[in-house]
Amino acid sequence: MGITWLDYYCDDSPTKGHLLVGATRIDGGTVYKCSACHRVKWMPDNIEECIKLGNFMKIYGQDGGYQRILDKHPAARKLMAKIQDIYYLRKALTPEQFPIAVAAVIMNKEYPFDVEVKEDEVP
Repeated sequence: MGITWLDYYCDDSPTKGHLLVGATRIDGGTVYKCSACHRVKWMPDNIEECIKLGNFMKIYGQDGGYQRILDKHPAARKLMAKIQDIYYLRKALTPEQFPIAVAAVIMNKEYPFDVEVKEDEVP
């Protein structure tokens, strides 16, 4: 699955729109985090890259354009891919499996779905 554009709607926000706050600067842009749902979006910092992003989105659609601009910023793309993987894993896995899968994402390993977690191994 590709990296997807974070649209405007947020179920957890009282205004039903994302409340984005700059969290981290990386690769010529900033990662913004919604203070309500904690989902993230990377946006370029300079106007030329913002114009490219807008043009890509007009041509390739929101997700396709977002992926095209991230292709030009590999460090940001890698971070966003990992964050998105963690977000979806949180929804799909049990609380026991989740920390193992997060460690695998961070370490660039395969997801260890076949690993059993024993109670004495969990801190």
